[in-house]
Amino acid sequence: MSDQPFILTTARNGRIEPEKSADINDIVEAARSEKKIVVHLHGGLVNEASGLGTAYRLSDTYVAAGARPVFVVWQSGLLEVLRHNLDEIFG
Repeated sequence: MSDQPFILTTARNGRIEPEKSADINDIVEAARSEKKIVVHLHGGLVNEASGLGTAYRLSDTYVAAGARPVFVVWQSGLLEVLRHNLDEIFG
């Protein structure tokens, strides 16, 4: 098992940003071959940098427990939410 977490980073409307994210096929393959997978979803007004920091900080804990971590990093910081939704806010 690799000790690097799988990270999926989302952009506007929750769409996965492929250039910033793990390959979905790799995640599915790990799920098939490994006994434990943990999916970590952060909440609140958390920006991308904080979400990534949390993913790397918690990764070793999950691996030590025998699980393969998968983190979904929502770009949900206040400025990110505003940036992704300005057209809807002003529309």
